[in-house]
Amino acid sequence: MRAFIRDGDDSFVATFAPAEADAIRQSVQGIAGLVRAHDTGDPVTARLFPDVYNDSSDDAAEFHRLTDAELTGTKLAQVDVLLDTLPAEGGEVRIDGETAEAWLRAITDVRLALGVRLDISESTDLGREMDDEILADPVSPRAAALGLYELLTYVQESLVVAVAGW
Repeated sequence: MRAFIRDGDDSFVATFAPAEADAIRQSVQGIAGLVRAHDTGDPVTARLFPDVYNDSSDDAAEFHRLTDAELTGTKLAQVDVLLDTLPAEGGEVRIDGETAEAWLRAITDVRLALGVRLDISESTDLGREMDDEILADPVSPRAAALGLYELLTYVQESLVVAVAGW
């Protein structure tokens, strides 16, 4: 992947290899499925739709009743924006500021989901985790998921830097 760079006042450009585009598209589509299913017993769903009232289950339930439909719609719209602007075969992506925001939010949701599934925390040394997993089994699903997490982190970081103009 060639990182996002700013091109003009409100345009951001990156280039994705076909395999990268495919992996990102699949992971984002997976998030859309989780958001649609809205399985309240799934820890990923709990992370994507967090409780705001931890001290009152009644207040938390009421909050979810009032906000989850709108949040679901917003998350799915962000997924659609990313999927509409990321070519399935890879290649150049050119997006504006509003689209960049949707990309960042959709990627955040995928990274949150992967982080929960892979048990990644702030103290996780991702490089070490990947090295250990690859040494143990280079074709393991965990190694692939860690690689995807790393790719998404790179995409997100490059887009944040481009948008911020750093």
